[in-house]
Amino acid sequence: MRILGKVLVGLGTVFAIIIAFFVWLGIAGQRFKTAEIPFVTQFVTDLSRHWDVADVYDRSTPTLIEQASSAQGRQALETFKQLGALRSVHDFALRNYYRGTGGATAVLSMQASFEYGDAVVEVTLQRRAGAVRVNGFFIRELKMRAHAGAREIAAPRQPVRILPLGALRT
Repeated sequence: MRILGKVLVGLGTVFAIIIAFFVWLGIAGQRFKTAEIPFVTQFVTDLSRHWDVADVYDRSTPTLIEQASSAQGRQALETFKQLGALRSVHDFALRNYYRGTGGATAVLSMQASFEYGDAVVEVTLQRRAGAVRVNGFFIRELKMRAHAGAREIAAPRQPVRILPLGALRT
């Protein structure tokens, strides 16, 4: 009986530690989200002015810059350009959060309203040594609005991504 009691106490302790870890991770993720909402909003605002990664170069990882420079990345930015500039964002959500010895990585999602359409925007952030950089940019649920001078574009069948290989996905 004593052995069974010690085993149960040991398992209970391990279980309590695991629950405490997940609670701590959830709190850390929410703090990360709250702290980075202004950064993400400013990043999307600046990027959407011309849909040119050069406008946000200092806040982008080399991986994002490389992906945006590829043929697929340039095509994605051309598609995004049809949205026009960002007007408003709301409904921020933390889609994924990872914290390791090298820093933290998170995917933040938001509803965005642009000049000529609406979309769900997901931004992958990396925080390393206190600096935050955007590692991925993803638009889904793209809904264009008709406007004067608009070109006819087909909404993509698949979500349009500028997202490095190996980035967090939901």
